[in-house]
Amino acid sequence: MPERNRKGSPAGGTTDTLEGMKEKAQGFAAGAADAAGAAKGLVEEWTAAAADKAGDALQELGTELAKAVRRYPIQSVLVAAAVGFLLARATKD
Repeated sequence: MPERNRKGSPAGGTTDTLEGMKEKAQGFAAGAADAAGAAKGLVEEWTAAAADKAGDALQELGTELAKAVRRYPIQSVLVAAAVGFLLARATKD
């Protein structure tokens, strides 16, 4: 006959149940850690791709702006002066 604990249930059964629950919890924790690592890798890849695209777009914008300034130099100086004037007035107060 198996030993009984104070409440009358078999003593070994409770220990086995707790060990099983502990192993399952550890398995879930390991799975969650693996999933978090995979998600981190995906986010890093997406961030790098977005930064590359943004850098390419800004470089293209700069190239187009330089072409416009070369094509229309007088108009470019007037626009720059107007923008500078408006910024100065906006930040004066």
